[in-house]
Amino acid sequence: MRLEVELQRRRTIGAGGAGEPFRFSHAVRGGAACFGSTPLGSFSPRALGFALFVPPTERGIDAIRRHFAALRQPSRIVLCEGAVPLAAHRLLERAGFAREHEAGVGWALGAEASARLVRSVRVSSPDGRRRGVSVERLAGVNAAAFVRISTAGFGLRGRTRFFARSIARLIAAHPRTSVAVLARYDGRPAGSGGLFIHRGAGLLFAGSVTGAHRGRGIQPALIAARVAHGFERGSRTFFAQTAPDGASARNFADAGFRRHAVLALWTLTD
Repeated sequence: MRLEVELQRRRTIGAGGAGEPFRFSHAVRGGAACFGSTPLGSFSPRALGFALFVPPTERGIDAIRRHFAALRQPSRIVLCEGAVPLAAHRLLERAGFAREHEAGVGWALGAEASARLVRSVRVSSPDGRRRGVSVERLAGVNAAAFVRISTAGFGLRGRTRFFARSIARLIAAHPRTSVAVLARYDGRPAGSGGLFIHRGAGLLFAGSVTGAHRGRGIQPALIAARVAHGFERGSRTFFAQTAPDGASARNFADAGFRRHAVLALWTLTD
């Protein structure tokens, strides 16, 4: 979660400039990182890291609630279930929060598993290709290519395209800690993904495959390539988030990642 917080902090800094539909805010309240957007859009206001970085308290919850109230935005807290004490659940319930839904699953890849994955890629495809799939790193000057493929892979339209543009800006602004990769199938762009490195660990994010190329082993190649890039930079532990079910969750499990937490969205109801 620390990686996710730092990634979102850097991604929102400088975003929402001229021509963008949103303005972003970031503040720390109650030991959690509170992110918001004005006006509300596909970037959902939320607090990350509650009860992970400091012990949960009623005072901390109230600070989060007052922060979002001042912004005239709904109070939402992402709880990392399985990694926080049960007391955090009870405090949220007493404060008027309710568990809305399971927002995602957190995945982790340890040092031994990441080394095995990198070795398996080198043995099975020493030239970086397999079954017509190739993955290349994108330099900052190729940010437009990342935006195009990411927009297509996630099915982004209109105002939501700012998501891909904000990631492209992040990668261009932090080339030492942020990596973008592009997957090709038989030479044609087919998918993309990002890697964020912080304090020796890597976070795989924004991985997507275009509709016409799904089911061809592209996402497993994107996962392996990003782990290999991080491994080369000294990272040995990797994290990722996916929807609770679906192809992405299966692909990360097949790559050796273990499910380590459920990310649940809690919303203030009163």
